[in-house]
Amino acid sequence: MIKFGLFKSFIFHSGRKAITLFALSLLCLLFIQIDSQAQSAILRYADTQFNLENYYKAANAYKKAYNKKEKYETAVKLANTLEKFGSYDEAYEWRKKAIAYSESTKQDYQDYLIAALKIHNWEEIDTLLEKGGYVSADFPELNIDGIRKLHKKSNLKLASLEEINSDASELGITFEKNGHLLFSSDRGPVGNSQSIPTFRLDAKNEIFSQEKSNYNEREFYKIYRKNAEGEVAAVNTDLKNVFHVSDPHYFSEKDIIFYTAFVAKTKVKGSKNIVNHAGIYFGKIDDSGNITNSKPFKYNDHLSYGVMNPFVDKSSKRLYFASDMPGGHGGFDLYYSAFDDNFNFSKPVNLGPIINTPHSESHPFIHDNQLFFSSRGHVGFGGMDIFAADIVNGRVDNLRNMGAPYNSTRDDFFFVVAENGKRYFTSDRKDGMGLDDIYTLREMFKVLKVTVEDCMENPSRNLNLTLWITWAILFKQNLPRKVSYMQAWILIQIIA
Repeated sequence: MIKFGLFKSFIFHSGRKAITLFALSLLCLLFIQIDSQAQSAILRYADTQFNLENYYKAANAYKKAYNKKEKYETAVKLANTLEKFGSYDEAYEWRKKAIAYSESTKQDYQDYLIAALKIHNWEEIDTLLEKGGYVSADFPELNIDGIRKLHKKSNLKLASLEEINSDASELGITFEKNGHLLFSSDRGPVGNSQSIPTFRLDAKNEIFSQEKSNYNEREFYKIYRKNAEGEVAAVNTDLKNVFHVSDPHYFSEKDIIFYTAFVAKTKVKGSKNIVNHAGIYFGKIDDSGNITNSKPFKYNDHLSYGVMNPFVDKSSKRLYFASDMPGGHGGFDLYYSAFDDNFNFSKPVNLGPIINTPHSESHPFIHDNQLFFSSRGHVGFGGMDIFAADIVNGRVDNLRNMGAPYNSTRDDFFFVVAENGKRYFTSDRKDGMGLDDIYTLREMFKVLKVTVEDCMENPSRNLNLTLWITWAILFKQNLPRKVSYMQAWILIQIIA
């Protein structure tokens, strides 16, 4: 009986233990299933936000999903999302995580190299290739050897436009009458009080908030005006329900300003999912510095495609712009539309496959019979690069990358030349003041042949005089008192 009782007790306790273990197993499986479902729900939300181009929200969701369960696919998606709004340093770290997975591919390593190039120098590319067991020939799409040639030394010095740039994003520049300067910026408080990289106005914008951009939680872009006294103030537009306003271009002959704007369409009969695209507008700037009498470009279609980056070529009376309207080569293409004195615009003409690629081209500008623009499709340093092409008899030819220092491994765009010959462009390259900064370029030196002659037109042997005058010309400094400006003007022959 004792043995039987012990046996019964053993059976009872063993059974209860088995039941307990079974219950715990079921509970664990339930928690695992719930946790898996929770992660799947987060990933679905992240994918939805990514498809809506709300990249900041998508990035946060992907991070939450990865923290719940570390997966290769989530790391790749997060890296892709971070790159969308310019968070290159963080994207590089996630690319590095992605290539550590056994599922990673050669494409992942190429993406890792591109991410590395955005935060490092091109000189380190060989080390990165060797680390992965590759050589430059394994990645012909990167054109590594060709880019090395574009890194040749230049006599141009880059200078940040510190009187305009801030810790936010400043884009583009145009010059109005009376010495006023116009640019666009998203300066102001950030949604979550952190520095969140900016975005490019090159895609749809689903409207959720009337206070901040859902794309990156920053302020909406506005146009700003810097007057001759250095005072900066926002330029208001008379458009209703307008969100981002950017890309100012002043057409001096008609005293008209062209600009890009997202005008929110929040109600469309028979449609719940509304996507807002950019459009081009033009109007007058009144005495108080605000835009009035704004009119839309005839070929805007805010619910179907984007139209942006206006530039007026006064010699040909054409409005150049970028658009992803149907019938292009892919992404955003460059177009022009001819107009008359009453701003009646003709049907847009695509600039063709020499300029446009399956990716995006933007920010056209014409100067000295050359078309300048930015592209993600032509071979370059990475991101958007600035390119130039000659305009010959109305056709474009001799397309070329502008090289360093115009271009970097980040986004470089919005190249313009002022009437005084100064060159400007926008870039989000490292070590800038903010997210996107406006830069100007100046030549450090010129190759000159200087001949100094005496009164008998004999070459002077006074080397000090020659050096002083050469130095004065190159750096626009005052000449020494013993040499007058009249003497310099008469005696110096400069042969470029």
